[in-house]
Amino acid sequence: MIAVSLVLITGAMAYPGSVALLPVVGSALVILAGAHEDGSTPGHPARLLATRPMQWVGDLSYSLYLVHWPVLTLAAWRFPDGRLPLWLGLILAVVSVGLAWALRRWVEVPAMHGSLLAGRRRALTRGGLGMAAVAAAGALALAAGAALAPARPGEESPVAGARAVMDGQDPMAALAAGMRIVPDPAVAKEDRSPAHVAGCQLGYEDVEPEACEFGDPDSETVILVVGDSHASQWTAPLEVLAEERGWRVVSHTKASCVVTTAGVLEDGEPYPECDEWNRALPDVVDGLDPDLVLVTGARRETVAEDPAAAMAAAWRELTPAAGRLAVLMDNPRSDTSMSRCLEQHRDDPAACAYGKAEGIEESGAPALQAAAASAAADPQWGLVDVNHLVCPGEDACAPVIGEALVLFDTNHFTATFARTLAPELGEQIEALLP
Repeated sequence: MIAVSLVLITGAMAYPGSVALLPVVGSALVILAGAHEDGSTPGHPARLLATRPMQWVGDLSYSLYLVHWPVLTLAAWRFPDGRLPLWLGLILAVVSVGLAWALRRWVEVPAMHGSLLAGRRRALTRGGLGMAAVAAAGALALAAGAALAPARPGEESPVAGARAVMDGQDPMAALAAGMRIVPDPAVAKEDRSPAHVAGCQLGYEDVEPEACEFGDPDSETVILVVGDSHASQWTAPLEVLAEERGWRVVSHTKASCVVTTAGVLEDGEPYPECDEWNRALPDVVDGLDPDLVLVTGARRETVAEDPAAAMAAAWRELTPAAGRLAVLMDNPRSDTSMSRCLEQHRDDPAACAYGKAEGIEESGAPALQAAAASAAADPQWGLVDVNHLVCPGEDACAPVIGEALVLFDTNHFTATFARTLAPELGEQIEALLP
């Protein structure tokens, strides 16, 4: 069971979770098997565990458990994708063994057998006092960190964001060491779209459409946004517009699921839950009767020979029950996580800029443009594009615009920045409404 765990458990699984039972139960069974065995019976597993090398590792195991994860994690943090090269991981594993031996030799063993903790009552008392002191120190550190850390996104920390570009600022020229960044890169992954926060963006296994709604539920202007997580990210500025203009905004989004008639692939494998969700979308639109359908998506792999045609075909199935349909252009994609990069380059945020041409090419924009062009003559179709505010430069895209962190990973807007796109987004949507 332990050996199978090494192969079966992957990073895509929720861990710890029910899958953790496999190595845990396996370990428990090994312990049970040797509970009444001294290792002298030929062929018994305890005989292997009784050898000096195995016992040496066993004695070291707790110290190694404490040491290895910080070593590997802190080292991985220095790499843009957070993944260590195999050779470096092996070297650090060996280093961890040395650190664990030192920790056991000079901390663990003296603590267990030294005079400092002699006597059970005194040990418990000192242990309790020690834990209380550690807890108090931790609380003080957290309080100090909260007081000193940059403010999290929200009304308490307003930023210009895209407004800075509208006012003529060059975001690349504005990048400077020590500049204010909202949200702080360390917490940027928490700054996600309202649909994601509300839990109505469907996961990979979900197939039943689920809506998020914003604004006035009785409004005569109904706007529907559909697609993958790149559609979900637009609920941040759409929520602002819904509240300001009295619209009813509805989102139907699903992880990694682009709107298409073709079979969608996820990591090269069929994604039938996406296909089923796509088949249900026309009924969703028919029941909602929206004035405008906004459709967008990241670059996704499908089985279609002509992906753009398959996307356009799916969009046409949505238009009969809608006033109009508009393609919401996808944003440029970075090749590295912006929050991670800015954590590593706080003294030089310009180091996190990424190429505009490459960013657009790796995004969903080319496929969306091709699909939109196939029906350019249809008066029901429109185009919404605010990328001139997302990446106004000729060659490079800035990681921070108007003090707002643009992307919290390689390709998703922070909700803080996305909200600053609301004025321009609103003007373009107004022009398309029937």
